[in-house]
Amino acid sequence: MLSRASEAAYVDRRFDDAEALAKAALIAAPFDVRALRVAGLALEQKGSRAAADEAVTLAGNWSLRDDPAHAWLINRRFEAGDVGGGLAHADTLVRRREDVQPSVFDLFTKSAAEARGFSALVGLIGAEPPWSADYFQTLYKTPSGRALAANLAIALKERGKPLPKEEVSRLYYSLVTGNQDAGVALVRSRLEPGAAERGVANGNFEAEASALPFTWRLSDQPGLTSSIEPGPEGGRALWITYDGIGAQGLAEQALTLAPGDYVLSASVRNDEQSEAKDLRWVVVCGAGGIARVTIDEVKARSAGRPGWSVLTRTFRVPEGCPLQWLWLEAPEQDRSRSRAAWFDDLSIREGAEGS
Repeated sequence: MLSRASEAAYVDRRFDDAEALAKAALIAAPFDVRALRVAGLALEQKGSRAAADEAVTLAGNWSLRDDPAHAWLINRRFEAGDVGGGLAHADTLVRRREDVQPSVFDLFTKSAAEARGFSALVGLIGAEPPWSADYFQTLYKTPSGRALAANLAIALKERGKPLPKEEVSRLYYSLVTGNQDAGVALVRSRLEPGAAERGVANGNFEAEASALPFTWRLSDQPGLTSSIEPGPEGGRALWITYDGIGAQGLAEQALTLAPGDYVLSASVRNDEQSEAKDLRWVVVCGAGGIARVTIDEVKARSAGRPGWSVLTRTFRVPEGCPLQWLWLEAPEQDRSRSRAAWFDDLSIREGAEGS
């Protein structure tokens, strides 16, 4: 084929022959993308950069599969200061070829260091490209990458193109595991305005799940099960069974409460065959759940629902504790008896008991 011959001539640096063969190929097949691209590259070598740009751009527009054209156009656009255009061609390339992800992702990240590149990258991700999740995974590996991921998520939210809930969850967890408690609290305040003030997410177990870890994560392992089920009186509630083995955490979710005094309340109904008095709701401070916040003893009262009681606990979130964990805790390795109970209507409100 003439187009193949023109490409071979270009590789051999016979640019006049490459141009002539490419033009002959285009006469025979006007939409021959390879010939058009080779003609443009040959023109560049002969000093006709404007004509080369026009030809290679046309080749790239005609075919999203002509990788050499898009690779050339990436460099050309960046040389001309057209960051958005360069990233658009990089997007075209990385959509087709996973093997170029490392170099293209590095280009994305470096380009985002300045405003035009960041804005262009937000636009690309807002179009939901197939490489988006892979790119965010690379960002989560470093503190600077996590900061960029957070800024991208906030910008996408502001443009009405929020990240999928699953990606938001991965972002939150990357910040938590990176010991960036203040960072995850700040990002959550931008992605979910007012969520921190509402306290417990889905405390009545009826709503759709939010992004983890700011919604329920439930245990399901031998001897220890928690699940959201149809309640004994209709609606849905949290059902707990515990046989004294397994991990301590039966249910948990993260919180981002401001420093201050709070009241935690929960409705509980014991199973007819067992009691669950030693299943306790506790609040701990920090990504590692190491320091417990100050929390008092349980107070119980009637819930106004037959068989149900309301348990309340007051606690204080200290300064320097931007992230907290709410846990339902079971006694460790206590196999003296099994426990089963329903929980419902969990809430946290600001203030002291009785206020």
